[in-house]
Amino acid sequence: METDSVKDSIQNMILDFYSPRPHTTIDVDVKSLERAIAEQLTKYWGGYVESRRSSDSSTIELRGLLKNAIQRIQTPEFETADVLLVVLDDCALVNGHAFVKNGIGIAFYVLKDGYSIAFHRVFAMHEIIHAIHYKLNSTFAFDTSEWQQQTSRQLLCEGIATVFTAIALRISMKEALWSDALSHATVDGWMLACESSKGELCQQVLDNFDLNAPSGLFQFVPEAVPIANRSGYWLGSLFIYDLLDKGWSAQEILLAPYSVLSEQLRGWLLGNAD
Repeated sequence: METDSVKDSIQNMILDFYSPRPHTTIDVDVKSLERAIAEQLTKYWGGYVESRRSSDSSTIELRGLLKNAIQRIQTPEFETADVLLVVLDDCALVNGHAFVKNGIGIAFYVLKDGYSIAFHRVFAMHEIIHAIHYKLNSTFAFDTSEWQQQTSRQLLCEGIATVFTAIALRISMKEALWSDALSHATVDGWMLACESSKGELCQQVLDNFDLNAPSGLFQFVPEAVPIANRSGYWLGSLFIYDLLDKGWSAQEILLAPYSVLSEQLRGWLLGNAD
């Protein structure tokens, strides 16, 4: 799909964009923003389809729910990083992610049909954390598909995004992982199954540490066993919580380069693998 000339569907798919930080505005050239998102969706996320709606009242409610949450992670760098949340129509194959453009961390979140505002709140914040992390720490940002899909990079990034979402929104790890997408009983069963598979999961990540992530590790696969159903988010979150328990600050985790965190991760995996 060509991105040199932005198609009408891209022009219509942005429902809202704003800084999630209170009393902060960022000057945005909308055409450039449209083009940048079109390029991201096309290069990394399977493209996009024609826009299916032009507005949604959920975007206004989402603004209010996210307004002060970002301030709850107390690091100077986190509080001052330029970040923009772009809410998109249900027109992309991905739920959202982030990138850095012209010095601004841009989180894009796809407002997919059929989910609650509580769900949108959790996963929009998840993408905001990615944007801030990439803005603060270029060693984790990707500009190739190979680096995007590398197992250890993804595990660290998704662990950071999940844990800091829980901190920002004052919710549990379970809520940060699933919100209300599944029943409590289903999520409890999934987490117990992940725990019982922990050693196997650690070994799987070690075996693919510098390779593309195995299918399902970071994707939702209905009816799949946990090892093929987003278990990478769970495992990455455990590792980040372990760092916090050991005395790492939020600031140290966000600013640590990939070379440092990946070696910490490798040691942790070796200590927990079957």
